[in-house]
Amino acid sequence: MNSDNQLLLQQVKGNVSKKYWDNLKEEKFMFQKCKDCGFSIFYPRVVCPKCMSENLSWHQAKGNGQIYSYTVVYRTGDPIFKSETPYVVGLIELAEGIRVMGIIIGWDDPEALQIEQGVSIVYDKVTDDVTLPRFKINREGVV
Repeated sequence: MNSDNQLLLQQVKGNVSKKYWDNLKEEKFMFQKCKDCGFSIFYPRVVCPKCMSENLSWHQAKGNGQIYSYTVVYRTGDPIFKSETPYVVGLIELAEGIRVMGIIIGWDDPEALQIEQGVSIVYDKVTDDVTLPRFKINREGVV
């Protein structure tokens, strides 16, 4: 990510999401799970969206998943991102059942990506305070 893009990064480090962001800096992808109904939750929340329980716990994702959906961005609406095109934004289904949106990297031809193609989380240290998860294509193919 170029230095102009770093200016766009804004984090909300409230009580709910602070653990998520802090663990990314340690290269750990965390999600929540409801202790009452067992529902896996991502993005960090105060209550379970399924049963409204506040009884949530944190868990570390294994870091592998598959492409659920994606789009290739050839033309960005913001000139700051022009040097980054083309890039791929994907909805990734992790092994734990949660879906996470992020940038897919490690492809040779973005048009050759496939639904259910395997990916693994890699960590992009953008600044000392911000680490972002990216999803790298597994060369083995489909999970």
